[in-house]
Amino acid sequence: MDHVCMAFPVLAGRTDDARVFMRQLDGARRAEFEAFERRLGVSKALWFFAQHPSGDQLISYAEIPDFNRTMSLLVSSQEPFDLWIKGQMEAITGVDMNHPPADMKPVERLLHYEGSAAAL
Repeated sequence: MDHVCMAFPVLAGRTDDARVFMRQLDGARRAEFEAFERRLGVSKALWFFAQHPSGDQLISYAEIPDFNRTMSLLVSSQEPFDLWIKGQMEAITGVDMNHPPADMKPVERLLHYEGSAAAL
């Protein structure tokens, strides 16, 4: 299982659009988004919004069996919803998921911890 975390820069002036996009995925387009994730083999996904002096970012964390296979499926997909998601990501972040940068890869993992919290 690959644990993937990626940071996408939010283009200047597109912060509100990023928030609307995430609300759509978690609201009106939730069923389509869940089907999309199943097609790509995503078993868990979390999205975060980070504000930073150098610019806002969308942060994605996913658990998937094979990152390279998932990216290949995403790049080649012509499903209407997949095209919509890729268009939204490009408009908001400038990253063209139909032609991702050759050096696009998950951020480097520095620490991993799985433990149970002691009962209080």
